[in-house]
Amino acid sequence: MMSPFAIKSPEHAATYYEQSEHADYYAKDEVCPAKWEGKAAELLGIQGQSVEKDRFKRHLNGEIAGQKLGTFRAGHRVHKPAFDLTFSPPKSVTVAAIVGEDPRVKLAHEDAVKEALSHVEEMAIFKRKHTIEETGKSVIEQIKTGNLLAAVFMHESARSVDGEITPQLHSHAVVMNATHDEDGKWKSLESRHIWCLQKKIGLFYRQQLAANLAKLGYEIDRKAEGNFEISGVPQEVCDAFSLRKGLIDSELGKRGYTRESAPAYLKEQLAHRIREKKVNVNRDELKQQWKNTENDFGFDSEKLAELSVKRCEEHGFNDVRLDRNFENLNKITEQAILKLSEREAVFSKDELSHEINLQAVGYGISPRQVNNRLKILEDSGDLISRETEIYSSQFQQRRTVEAYTTPALIQLEEELIEILTETSSKYQRVFSEKAIECFIYEAVQESLSMGYNGWNAEQKSVTRGLLASKNQITGLSGYAGTAKTSTVLKTISHAYSMQGYEVIGMAPSSSACESLKSGAGLGSTRTVASHLLRSAFQGAGLKKQLWLVDEASLLSSKDTLKLFKQAMKQDAKIILVGDAKQLGSVEAGAAFRQLQEAGMQTHRLTEIVRQENKHALDAVYSSIDADTRKALNILTQGAGEVITAAERPEERYKHITSKFLSLPKDERSKTLIIDPSRESRQALTDTLREELKQSGDISINAVIARRLEKVDITKSAQNDVLSFSEGMVIKFGRDYKLHDVKKDSYWSVREVNAKNNTLTLQDDSGRELIWNPAGTWGKRMQSYTEVHSELCAGDEIIWTQNDKALKLANGMAGQVVSVDGENNQATVEFKDGKQFVINTNEQMHQHWNHNFVTTAHAAQGMTSERVIYHAESFRKNLASQKSFYVALSRAKQEVVVVTDNQRELINQINAHTGEKQNALEIDSQKERGVEYEF
Repeated sequence: MMSPFAIKSPEHAATYYEQSEHADYYAKDEVCPAKWEGKAAELLGIQGQSVEKDRFKRHLNGEIAGQKLGTFRAGHRVHKPAFDLTFSPPKSVTVAAIVGEDPRVKLAHEDAVKEALSHVEEMAIFKRKHTIEETGKSVIEQIKTGNLLAAVFMHESARSVDGEITPQLHSHAVVMNATHDEDGKWKSLESRHIWCLQKKIGLFYRQQLAANLAKLGYEIDRKAEGNFEISGVPQEVCDAFSLRKGLIDSELGKRGYTRESAPAYLKEQLAHRIREKKVNVNRDELKQQWKNTENDFGFDSEKLAELSVKRCEEHGFNDVRLDRNFENLNKITEQAILKLSEREAVFSKDELSHEINLQAVGYGISPRQVNNRLKILEDSGDLISRETEIYSSQFQQRRTVEAYTTPALIQLEEELIEILTETSSKYQRVFSEKAIECFIYEAVQESLSMGYNGWNAEQKSVTRGLLASKNQITGLSGYAGTAKTSTVLKTISHAYSMQGYEVIGMAPSSSACESLKSGAGLGSTRTVASHLLRSAFQGAGLKKQLWLVDEASLLSSKDTLKLFKQAMKQDAKIILVGDAKQLGSVEAGAAFRQLQEAGMQTHRLTEIVRQENKHALDAVYSSIDADTRKALNILTQGAGEVITAAERPEERYKHITSKFLSLPKDERSKTLIIDPSRESRQALTDTLREELKQSGDISINAVIARRLEKVDITKSAQNDVLSFSEGMVIKFGRDYKLHDVKKDSYWSVREVNAKNNTLTLQDDSGRELIWNPAGTWGKRMQSYTEVHSELCAGDEIIWTQNDKALKLANGMAGQVVSVDGENNQATVEFKDGKQFVINTNEQMHQHWNHNFVTTAHAAQGMTSERVIYHAESFRKNLASQKSFYVALSRAKQEVVVVTDNQRELINQINAHTGEKQNALEIDSQKERGVEYEF
């Protein structure tokens, strides 16, 4: 890994890196040998030379080539000395290098550090340029210089823990706060880029190190998150030499973090806090202690080194290694492309490189080999160049970057548009003009008789157009709250049913299906996935069919194409219904928008009728126009408020909880609390539940329960066992009789074997099974993490799994009416009146979650009196124009926005559309709305 640390004192730096408080120095005249590295060192003519004490101190003080860097404050020059980038290899590498005394491993580490520093120069070395515009505005530019000056010191031991010193190979690259610019001057660094790219630089280091070790004959064990170990070094030996790491992990655990989840600043703080003064020891005695430690585990690192040398000397070793590298690089590149293209039709070059590099570490493949492979795929046309817009945390703004799509994604979208074109004007009109007017008249009269205001002109016009269409595929695009379902679709369904059609309603999710069913008055509905499964082997039926597909913006391009092909096979008409302004599919493509851009006959509803508060309505229209500032200002004029609580998330949770509990109980059920992020949603739920216990709305008597949360893994990633971890739960979706695996059976992951790509699974009877997820069976599966939670009387819950056997559907909401702690049971009453007893010991009963807070995706399609929206400005992928529009448009009366920073939230939402890209680049001017006129 690479850990950065800002050096504050030149005197301290010189002492720490050069004098004798380190165990390594006892026989080296109290000086640690070091070299100058970097292009700036090359400019000075010192690259690769030993670091001299006087020069080192001068450069720390900002004195370089006759210049003195820094700024003057109160008459004194102030200069930040340098930045310590500490490169540390996996513990098994330390064992081979230091305990096994293999000098080649030290050189491999040294080379990897040098290679990583070249990436630092390429990506992270900038200066700041301050200018004053004619208007008087101060502007600071960040200009890339691409050269650094670093003194690199290699150490072989860690600081002592309770007086015990352990081996730890690591290098301190002391990067001077200086860079040479295009004008030939030395300037101070803009160091923020180094911190932003910390993980990426660490990955480059590990990747190059693994590649170097593979050349030396060491075998590599793959680990998760782009980590590795040398094969053959027992984990017990690594743990015995990792006392300081254990202390840091323990401290992180006390704070509720793991090493993977903890923020970088906290790990840095703990690393510097948990340190004892380095002491002089007898080096020979120390090495003997280390030898004794590994011998206690029956391991000899010198023999491992000897074996690697012998392996290198085998005939054809290098040819075999290169062939294996080529095969593995092809495989992991293909997997990475598949993984990214499942979710995005266009993905950035940097994202693809990073995904490949994460996998390449475990195969000993270097970053340069990955870059060369991508160039070959570009030249061959297997990757097609595009551009995409991303948020860059490095530059703190959205930027247009290089990107790719694939021929397969382009072909998929071309097929979609080809089918659309082929089915245009395919049919004769189903209804006469007179019949259409009669249907509309009857619907308007029914609306008036129920106390509503009748229909507006847009609703009538759109219904005419859809009933008069000759196309097999048409679209209905309507803003949220335009009554698409209860007016237009209800009438369309009735009209086609009267004409002898079988009207099939469908949507991407079960909850959306229920909304469509009740709103349009349909007898039954089904999910798109269920419909495709049912109709896969059906041809054209005796009865003509109309498919009403609601929430079409949530359909991926892949599923939309499947739907189109099936409709052609069954000669069914399709009406796609949705709102391209709302959230899109999790998977690749934005088919609903693309089809409109390609010329799909689309009828539009823009007159919103949901909001009963004019200010709330105006705020929704402003969100549609992407004017976030205006929308928030309008809310504060009579449709809600904006609360800023910048201190800590806990403060915002208290504001939200207080606002919710201040409502009368009957109004709480009419209120949606929306939080886009999973972790914040859970923390907010916990806070709210505790307050509800205090107020007596939830019983303090609880049943401790386990629940299963879906793990979001792409299909391609499911082939790699490193996508799984011990303790996960696997549920198979069909019978695999040859392996005696039943449909809907649950298995816990007991062991992950990366070398063989297998998982050891265990069912509730204790039976074990070895499963290779990349093999020929087990593709129909879902993985979960097991979460410990509780159920109390009064708890609001939501069911998260379709289960025919239990007669429960994903999205069913209910309330816990009683709990039985003795039998570990909780009785839930769902909104349809159905009661169900959850047995917390049954895994099939663990598909639930608390339902006090919902995500923006889950809220799409819902309606409420008011919304409390937790909108954090730093959620760069979740705070978007689409999620903001969805949140505001749910409420009839009032929206309360709780944020950490209103100004930053406005900037973030304005900059981030949330729009998915398509592989094909279609001129958006082709998009057209159609109104039918007689």
